[in-house]
Amino acid sequence: MSLASPRTGPWSWSVSATSAAPWPTTPGSRRAASPWWRGSTTTAPRSVLSTELPALVAEKSVTIGVVATPPSAAQEVTDRLVAAGVTSILNFAPTVLTVPEGVSLRKVDLALELQILSFYQQHRDALPPSSPTRKT
Repeated sequence: MSLASPRTGPWSWSVSATSAAPWPTTPGSRRAASPWWRGSTTTAPRSVLSTELPALVAEKSVTIGVVATPPSAAQEVTDRLVAAGVTSILNFAPTVLTVPEGVSLRKVDLALELQILSFYQQHRDALPPSSPTRKT
């Protein structure tokens, strides 16, 4: 299960199962045959009041939270996740967050990642079609 930060304000959270997938598990498909996916369910996100967060974290044994908010709300969301018992946080917000000792925090800079992909794409497109290093 993953938790994402407020969509409509600091009082609600989007919650979804990590096993959710946008494709059906039809008999004979790779996903249906895989023991890792067997028995998984697809669920739609639902809103959770921040007062329900500690109970939800405890009930579902949530350990990882995802922060995807505007910078102004990110620290408050992080503090609430930590207070609820989340011990690992993935930050997509374009800001620096602080967490107490014992809580893991990783930052994803989407702008930088897109810049890197763009750089490699430009260099890939610049190679002649017969180049042995060009992948097609």
